[in-house]
Amino acid sequence: MFYIRTVAFLMIYLYSFNSNEIAQPSQNEEGCGGKSYLHEDVIFKEYGTYKDGYFLFEPNSPKPDSASVIVFLHGHSAYNPMVYGKWIKHLVKRGNIVIFPKYQKNITVPRNKRFVEYSIKAIENALLELDTNAHVKPKNQPICMIGHSFGGAIIANILQDWGKFNIPKPGAVMLVSPGTGPKKSFEYERYDKIPADINMLIVVSNGDLTVGDRFAKKVFNTAKNTPNRNLIRQFADDYGKPKIKHGHVECYSRDKEFDTGRHGYSYQRAKKSRFDPVDFNGYWKLFDALQDCTLNNNNCNIAFGNTPEQRSLGMWSDGTPVKPLEVTLPFKSKITK
Repeated sequence: MFYIRTVAFLMIYLYSFNSNEIAQPSQNEEGCGGKSYLHEDVIFKEYGTYKDGYFLFEPNSPKPDSASVIVFLHGHSAYNPMVYGKWIKHLVKRGNIVIFPKYQKNITVPRNKRFVEYSIKAIENALLELDTNAHVKPKNQPICMIGHSFGGAIIANILQDWGKFNIPKPGAVMLVSPGTGPKKSFEYERYDKIPADINMLIVVSNGDLTVGDRFAKKVFNTAKNTPNRNLIRQFADDYGKPKIKHGHVECYSRDKEFDTGRHGYSYQRAKKSRFDPVDFNGYWKLFDALQDCTLNNNNCNIAFGNTPEQRSLGMWSDGTPVKPLEVTLPFKSKITK
């Protein structure tokens, strides 16, 4: 009887302790990063080979006549879009078309010197495909781009060489943990030819042991002719449970609906990823605001300027702020909202 009473007491104590644990913020219903969507479904199709191919994601239910276009460039070996699936689904259900260039066959093929060429070809082909009757039509407005890891470096190189390519110039880009690792020969010495009228966010994680922040700082410091740029740093926070991490793959948010069956290195890393406030109050919020600021001149105070709205990752369940983002501004910026 004593044993039973002791076990019962411990169970009650543990339940009481666990029920009082400080929890992470939940996703907002409305606003940038929120879960209020225009569409219920996503049409997902694959086109072409790694040299010229892409995955296409279109909003559906209801199917719109037209939508804004986002190009999403994956990190090295993250060619299975399942890795970023929840983020992609969020973007599409908000009313966007997402083009996801393949540019890699596997972790070794092709060599990185082909990455820009194959990415550009995929974007060209995707835009041609979207011009057929079967698809949601792109809106007559600038495209926007997201690039994670090596994908961020690809975007930076495309912008530095902008005059060479026959694709629409983006209005905004977001580089997430951009870098090339040991493949430094891919990088340019400077990024001072990035067009002046592009809005750019560069987001790094403080505990990134894969590429660090070297390349991110290089782009931010040398893109001096592009005034509307912010460098944003995310930190770990163990105040509540589960704790918030700050590694290279914090933007991973897997969704099995977009699993292509190619289960390489990044797929294995994505299996350990968490869907948390760094996603919906961090990357998602920032990009939604960046796109809205660029296309509609709204929510610029969330995208730029080192404002409380930009820095916030939400509140723990007891009202304590999650460790906020750190924002570095250029010496001068045209963004004042």
